[in-house]
Amino acid sequence: MSESQSDNAGQPTAFISHHSSQVETARRLKVILGHHGITGWMAPDDIDPGQPFDKAIVDQVRQSDLIILLFCGQSDQSRHVKRELMMAENSDKLIYPVRLEEKPADGLAYWLNDYQWIDWFDGDDDTITRMTDTIKRQAKSAKPDPAPPPAPPPVATETAQPAAAAPPPPPAEPASPPPAPANSDPVNQWKIPIVTALLVAAVMLAGFYFMTHDDGEEAVAADMASGPEMANADADNVPPVEEEPETATPSPQQPAQQPVQQAPEPAPLPAPATASGGAYYVVVGSFQPGDRTVLRRARRFQACAGIRPIVARSDNYPGLAPGLTVVMIGSYPDAAAANQALGTAQACVADAYVRSIGG
Repeated sequence: MSESQSDNAGQPTAFISHHSSQVETARRLKVILGHHGITGWMAPDDIDPGQPFDKAIVDQVRQSDLIILLFCGQSDQSRHVKRELMMAENSDKLIYPVRLEEKPADGLAYWLNDYQWIDWFDGDDDTITRMTDTIKRQAKSAKPDPAPPPAPPPVATETAQPAAAAPPPPPAEPASPPPAPANSDPVNQWKIPIVTALLVAAVMLAGFYFMTHDDGEEAVAADMASGPEMANADADNVPPVEEEPETATPSPQQPAQQPVQQAPEPAPLPAPATASGGAYYVVVGSFQPGDRTVLRRARRFQACAGIRPIVARSDNYPGLAPGLTVVMIGSYPDAAAANQALGTAQACVADAYVRSIGG
């Protein structure tokens, strides 16, 4: 939420949905709403520098109390306006369609046919004034009543009696000393060493038998004994061993595995170019330095629009707010060429805008 909204806490907040061609009308509507105690929010004016446009719009639709749609022929065909209405419907927001021209809804007919239209053809402020009375009344009734404060805990009227002290435990009886081991027969004391010696002798005889009767196991033992030395040998002195390919064909139950092809690395973004002379650029994103989403925005825009954008520091372009990382396309020699590129950019980024740089 912006600072202006935090200063106007308690007032209804209206999200102004509009096409970029009606940005001046949206700004005028925001001023009129403010005079009547309603906080207006619109893009791109109320988006903080470095904040992604799409996230700011989604968050604001959820936080606002109502949506005011400035309806015209361009907004009727705008897929970004359609998405804002879909989010408003999903969040159960109040929607107020304001017609700027006498044209029936086509692309937005599914969402707007159930609503009462407000015609603002002449631009008279009284039309919006009448609408603000309805907005404040409906926004107040839509908000839930605050929960009552919790009741204080009951005060005890009787003095609690101290618990009776537990009686001390009885003194423990002294433990009796363990009984002394019985004096066993001296002959039995020699049984364990004798049995142990017999078992050791049996193991030695068995080992001697296998060593003299199995040359194969003797060779395996020799290989195991030489294993540590081979492991510690210099790997550079050991020539590589090439395995012969198997001639057997794979069975139907186990088909041969195909080699996995590695996906190609994405092409690096172009190096930024500083503005020289007067030119027009179309900005599709601005971010704080170090924000990892800047490259994601650039690659998504390139995949959508088919135009490779410029990622650069805004300090290199006079006319942009300093201290930011910008994603843009340009430069265009005149405003007509820039506006044509703006139409292509807004199909992928709703709040793209044109800036005149240098000059």
